[in-house]
Amino acid sequence: MFTLKILLHKFGDDMCQHILSYLSGEERFRYESVSKQWQRVVYETQTELIIDKYFKDKRILKKCKNITRIAIKELRYLTDVMCGIIIRHCNRLNDLSICFPKCDENVVWDNDDEFEDPYLEAIYLQRTITPSTSKKFLVKFAQQLQTISVDHWFGKYWNEYNDWFWRDFAKKLNKCTNLRSLKIHSRESYWHLFNGSQNECLFTRLQTIDVRSDECDIKSFNTFVDNYKSGLKFMAISVSDKQPVRELMNGMSQMKALTHVEIDDGFMEDVLTQLAVHCPQLKRLTIHAVHRSQKMVFSYIEIINENFIHLKRLEMLDCGRRPILSAGRLNQCKQLTHLSYDCFGDDSFFTCISDNLPKLEYLKIKCATITDAVLDGLSKLPKLQTLALHGNQHYTPIAVKNFIDNCAKIKRFIINKKIVSIHSNKNLSVKYEPQLSAYNACDDYESNCEYDYSGDLLSDYSGDSESDYSGDYEFDHYEPDHTAGFDFNHSDD
Repeated sequence: MFTLKILLHKFGDDMCQHILSYLSGEERFRYESVSKQWQRVVYETQTELIIDKYFKDKRILKKCKNITRIAIKELRYLTDVMCGIIIRHCNRLNDLSICFPKCDENVVWDNDDEFEDPYLEAIYLQRTITPSTSKKFLVKFAQQLQTISVDHWFGKYWNEYNDWFWRDFAKKLNKCTNLRSLKIHSRESYWHLFNGSQNECLFTRLQTIDVRSDECDIKSFNTFVDNYKSGLKFMAISVSDKQPVRELMNGMSQMKALTHVEIDDGFMEDVLTQLAVHCPQLKRLTIHAVHRSQKMVFSYIEIINENFIHLKRLEMLDCGRRPILSAGRLNQCKQLTHLSYDCFGDDSFFTCISDNLPKLEYLKIKCATITDAVLDGLSKLPKLQTLALHGNQHYTPIAVKNFIDNCAKIKRFIINKKIVSIHSNKNLSVKYEPQLSAYNACDDYESNCEYDYSGDLLSDYSGDSESDYSGDYEFDHYEPDHTAGFDFNHSDD
């Protein structure tokens, strides 16, 4: 330990921060006594606090003065004491995320249920935040909050306290006049929260919203459109009733600044078809195809291919395993620069990708088998900078070498969540980026080995890392998600 202290004192703060970035948050604080420099860097660079059932050391907040984001994983863990500490010490807070308890529906909370942890029992059975503390919190932070996220689905642990807290919070939301991003997931319609008592605009700086509910108040939505149509850039919608689709699309057609839409609903075909007509200015589209059949997913792709030919970024998430993407599926979307497809592409897709999608800079996709032919097809993409593949590995080191040689602009190369680092001297090595969590990346010995540019074995690195890398670009987040993948959120010019 003494030798380590001496070495650390010789390092600059940048190097010390880089070393710390390989440790989890818990490990950083556990080893804070290594040196005074280590302590300083740990506290200064900690900007996010996640409050969950494992967070009990409230003294950390007294040392971390630069917290800007707090994520409360479940409301019951935010107590009066914790809230008071946040008020006193988190003076730079501008991002708040709150999740209400989410469990199976139709399960009534029983005060006689047994708990393994007496502390949790006390939390469940009493109000954790008093009205006075809630008021103090919003008085302190209302004007500086720029991002608020509320996941408000009812569930097993829904009770009068949760209902009271949400109603009280919603009433005071209009005090947060500097909001730029607001996310509300709920069964009830909350479009009215964006408008004042005289239907005036409450959040003049709002640029991104994610409001998903089982209900839709069309009158409030139309007022919302009138107030925010000139500044809104991102909008996530969910429609559970076919009736309001037309009204929603008519409203969105007036939002001329809108460039990114995210869809998660049961009437995807109707929404996609009308989006193409009403929002031709869209540059980015995100689709959640949860529990959709192969036929339905292909119908979505067909609509996109025929109607969104100017689209630059496409994300198709939660597609399952069945809808395999072939060469002709997106051959009309030649303006695409970013594609993330949460399923498989077949051999023809990779063989013809340079002809069908010549402007790709970012690609994240699965393939049944990563072969030399797959890498050869991808190497013909002249602008590719980030590539993330997932599949069985049956390629040779020389194929990787040729891919790096031919793909001149490649910066990040990820295979099965293991990052291949590409250096300026054209050396190729497999390593793990900072801040990755533990994961057994693959079972194959060869895939856990490190190669130099010539393909010779350098070392056996049995990696254990899982997380998407946040790339070299400057991010333009519509929603703070610090685990989100790669450089997909790089803003369009």
